Amino acid sequence: MKKVINVLVAGSFLSVAFSNVAFAEEKSGAFAGVHLGLAILNNSVYLNNKKEKDASERALTFNAGIQAGYQYFFVPLFGVRGYLGYDFDVNAKFTKQGRRTGVHNITLNFDGLVNFINSDNFTLGAFLGFGLGYGIVVATGEKIEGTTYNGFNIPINVGLATTFGSHKIEIGGKIQTLAAGHTLKLGNQEIATRYNPHTIYVGYSYIF
Repeated sequence: MKKVINVLVAGSFLSVAFSNVAFAEEKSGAFAGVHLGLAILNNSVYLNNKKEKDASERALTFNAGIQAGYQYFFVPLFGVRGYLGYDFDVNAKFTKQGRRTGVHNITLNFDGLVNFINSDNFTLGAFLGFGLGYGIVVATGEKIEGTTYNGFNIPINVGLATTFGSHKIEIGGKIQTLAAGHTLKLGNQEIATRYNPHTIYVGYSYIF
């Protein structure tokens, strides 16, 4: 009798394990999506590496982006994803500069995924991760002669996500830890302008 019980218990554990693996595989796959949101674009001016508060300002603008990658769930609760993303912060108006400035961001991202609620057709969870990328500053008017445009960035990705079948909806944010911008050298002086966007967005993606 004891052997029979042991066999039944072992069979139950194996059944649960295999069902979890199958469920995790169903949630894994390639995905592509878009998002729209708002960005607070901080414009910081530095003279010889010292921030000039009177010349610095911030502006609110729109953000739009696309992303494509692959997500993989080890078990229904935990997973990871890697994806290539492109964001554009629409030209923001800075009154002190008298010009409009936007930022293109291209990033390779890695996020950890956690599902709090799992069912056959619905999940609710969260994500947290980071990206490695490059930002390109665009501004109205001609580029300033003698400037060097640059912009390596490391965004922190955080948010909530819900999935209905193959359709995923996200409410998330991107916090930039580095800033894109340009540098102007005039003799012994160096004037650096940095644009640092922090974004809140709503996104949709399709899981293949």
